Amino acid sequence: VFDARVLKQTFAVLVGLTLLTVVLALWERGHADIFGLEFHFPALHVGWLSVPIALGIAATKVYWVASRFMGLKYE
Repeated sequence: VFDARVLKQTFAVLVGLTLLTVVLALWERGHADIFGLEFHFPALHVGWLSVPIALGIAATKVYWVASRFMGLKYE
């Protein structure tokens, strides 16, 4: 059983990585419609790298969940 500090740290990392995924997706599109407000900004063209970047973020999240919540860090 982990203490509250480790669980809060894990939660913060997972939320941060999720926000990073959303920001990168919106940045790649070049515009966002959030609650009826439209935002336009220069698009980030990463091309074929978008899938490896998304998979890297997802793999990091899988590691954090498996190592912390499933207890595999100390196995």
